[in-house]
Amino acid sequence: MASLTTIRRLSQFLGYGARAGLILLPFMALLPWFFSPAEDILPWATLPRSADWAWFNLPVRSLGAFISLIGLGIGMWALLGLVRAFSACARGEIFSTPVISGFRQFASASVAAAIWTPIDATITRAALTKIDPGIQGQLSIGFGSDDFERIGLAMMMWLIVYLLSEGRKAVEENESFV
Repeated sequence: MASLTTIRRLSQFLGYGARAGLILLPFMALLPWFFSPAEDILPWATLPRSADWAWFNLPVRSLGAFISLIGLGIGMWALLGLVRAFSACARGEIFSTPVISGFRQFASASVAAAIWTPIDATITRAALTKIDPGIQGQLSIGFGSDDFERIGLAMMMWLIVYLLSEGRKAVEENESFV
């Protein structure tokens, strides 16, 4: 029983963290587009720090923020799944359907985010390359080993949730026989 109390407390703490993430994520995703120096947002740009960044004005920053909204939505969807899962665990519903569906939502969002991240970077680079006077006519598309690692880890999380779901189904079948 002591381990259930520990799991409930830990789940409650992690649920608070996921809720805080829901509140902070929009600010962390969008505010840098409006308040950070351009060379910090665009590390791939070829212009030196001393160059004229006047082209990176409010409409261009707004375009970058708009493009990042899809990734923000995926992140919010993932955090909502965690909130659901941790809330159910905090109530003592370990391995219940709400826990498994919440973790499944998080794992699915992780796969979507892992696939979307390089696409988002490519779209952002393509859009801003058309505007940047220093690199017009050039386009950088990258899909590296870190992207494959991200997708692989997300797929492993999804597999673990699938195994939990199948285990839950087996337990329910066994309970119906008794």
